[in-house]
Amino acid sequence: MCSRALERRDGLIRWFEKNRRDLPWRVPSKKRNELRDPYRSWVAEVMLQQTQVAAVVEKFEAWMEKLPDLRSLAEATDAEVERLWRGLGYYARARNLRKGAIWILEKHGGKFPRDRAELERVPGVGPYSAGAILSLAFGMREAIVDGNVFRICARTEGWDCAVGDPAHVARAWEIAREFCDCARPDLANEALMELGALVCTPKAPKCAECPLRGSCASALDGRAQERPRPRAKAPEKSVVRTWLLVRSKGRILLRLPGRDPDGLLKDHFQIPSFPGLLSPAEVARKWPGAKVARCGTLKHSITNHRISGAVFSVGPAARGRAPEGCRWVPEAEADGLLNHALARKVLRAVAAHDADAAP
Repeated sequence: MCSRALERRDGLIRWFEKNRRDLPWRVPSKKRNELRDPYRSWVAEVMLQQTQVAAVVEKFEAWMEKLPDLRSLAEATDAEVERLWRGLGYYARARNLRKGAIWILEKHGGKFPRDRAELERVPGVGPYSAGAILSLAFGMREAIVDGNVFRICARTEGWDCAVGDPAHVARAWEIAREFCDCARPDLANEALMELGALVCTPKAPKCAECPLRGSCASALDGRAQERPRPRAKAPEKSVVRTWLLVRSKGRILLRLPGRDPDGLLKDHFQIPSFPGLLSPAEVARKWPGAKVARCGTLKHSITNHRISGAVFSVGPAARGRAPEGCRWVPEAEADGLLNHALARKVLRAVAAHDADAAP
């Protein structure tokens, strides 16, 4: 942001106080002179990474009802935090929140460090989260650069660059540090992020409504829609597999975390699968004596991977010992362990087949 925009910081804060959304992790408008709670701020900012606000609101409130503070989070299990996180994706974020809570309790007596370098040592806290906690919860003059702030910088400065360009990201941090160097860094940072969410949007920016339009290079040259350029997309990869839901004596066979052959869901329990499309006869050879039923097909996408394949129900399985890298899990516990969308699609396919086959 150029010096002319810096001069308009107070105007942007006034705009924010008039147009701000009342979100559950924010201090209510009537208490705008107060700072946020650091725990609530941390959880919210991590949830909001790569996730739309509308999807986060309900999840945040449910999380806070079950895990209202650092200690309750630290004492939860990974399965519990993943269950509360369900639908937000990137489940490592949830597990890292729990690791971070344990870290803060053990190494800092349950108090968030106020030194940026020390705070960034906490699992689940990166440069963005650290800036958010320090400025929004402690009123410190620490910058925040997320996608919204980078986009505002690119447009106001007139950068012809792609999203995430390293040189321009570094410059955006410099600008953000200048911008929050004021009496209310929390409001300055929130105002920038809110402007990016409501006005300086990725598509169809509302330049006529922007309080920075008089000092914005892109508003003046009419190229706001062009800046910044989208990040180059990775080429699509096709993955074809066959999933086997193997059941025996009230148990389901799951593949342990770290055993994903495609590396896409390496930190998750998964329903076992094999490369390619297997025939019923090929599946039967893998599980001699078990009843085999083809339950349909599915399609799923993870980042640039386009996943498709067949789903089989296998069981009751005569083999009592789980194959290497797998574990038998009581059916009642499986739902809590299978927290990702791909596994739920497999379960739905089998459930639909079972329902159709029922007398």
